[in-house]
Order: sequence, then structure tokens, then C-alpha cells
Amino acid sequence: MGRPNDYVFRVLRFSPATAKRKLKKAERMSPEQSERVLGLERIIGLVEVMLEKSDVPSESFDAPVWVANWLDRPCPALGNKCPAEYMGTRMGQELVEGILAQMQSGAYA
Repeated sequence: MGRPNDYVFRVLRFSPATAKRKLKKAERMSPEQSERVLGLERIIGLVEVMLEKSDVPSESFDAPVWVANWLDRPCPALGNKCPAEYMGTRMGQELVEGILAQMQSGAYA
């Protein structure tokens, strides 16, 4: 994503100390934490698919970096809150996925 690990920890609502300890000791994440990581990966994949379906050249496009930047920008569809604020739960991630789908279809408001 072109960001430090602390960015991902913040967006996914992981305790930085716990996340760093688990990374250092190669411990497994909880099912809830794993679900949040998979949700972020799903969102990146959705953006990659959106690009494949568009007429935009993809050689210079970096979906993970675009997602990281987009997550931190206020979104009118979220009452000008940043999508990153919704990434800490599966329900919030589904909301973010829905906004991306609306952007793809042209129904984004």
C-alpha cells in the first residue's frame, strides 16, 4: 500500500503493540483480525477489477496505493467522513465496498 505497517494497523483498528508482537513472533491473528485483513485485500481486488473493466491504461496504476490514498480522503457519500473510519468492522468494509461499486457503475453520489 506504500504505507508503513502502522497505517494498516490504524485503518484496521489493530492495537499497534499487539500487531507488532504477533508479526515478530509469527503468531496467528484472531478470526476477527483476519477477517479485517481479508476485507482490505478484497477492496484492493475490487479496485483492480474496476480498472480491468475500464478503458484506463493500467501499467502505471497501483491499486493498493490508490486505495490507501482514497481511504484517507473525505467521501461525500459518507457524510464527508473518510472511508478509513469504516474499515475496522466487516459491516463498515461492506459499506466501503458498496461505495466503490457505485463509483464503478456511475451511481456514486
